[in-house]
Amino acid sequence: MWLALMMVFLAQGAQKARSASGKEEITPRRASLGVLQSSEQIPGDVPTTPHVPGQENRVKEQLDPQAQAVLDKIAASVTLNPTTAAEARKAYLSLLQFAGAPEDIFKVEDRQIPGPAGRITIRVYTPRAANDLPVLVYFHGGGFTTGDLNTHDTLLRALANRTG
Repeated sequence: MWLALMMVFLAQGAQKARSASGKEEITPRRASLGVLQSSEQIPGDVPTTPHVPGQENRVKEQLDPQAQAVLDKIAASVTLNPTTAAEARKAYLSLLQFAGAPEDIFKVEDRQIPGPAGRITIRVYTPRAANDLPVLVYFHGGGFTTGDLNTHDTLLRALANRTG
């Protein structure tokens, strides 16, 4: 869940607008907490309220009070639009408090493997019910600017426990 909450802050939405010539254009729009940006993508038979350009459909009062408290705490602790790598890292690290405590796991081992520019530290998580297969390989998708081996520990322990 914490990853989904983090994405609320990092994701950029888009809105359709008509230019003066009447041509439809797509422009970026920042997602905000407690606001339904669009109901167009809700699948299935879920009743939806049409989005009216220029108006927000407020759903804040419909949230569970505990969920709203978490969202309010996140909003108060995070720079919503970081402009430097240092600000992005600080924002990312502040979200980790919502990940909860790392799960117990049978074994965690840091190893060194050769990389193109020298040795790379990897972490191997072994769940209690470990067999030779399956193996899950998780590659961090960044330049270690905002996250690192330790920032993903809680997530990877949970993945290992559920896939072992």
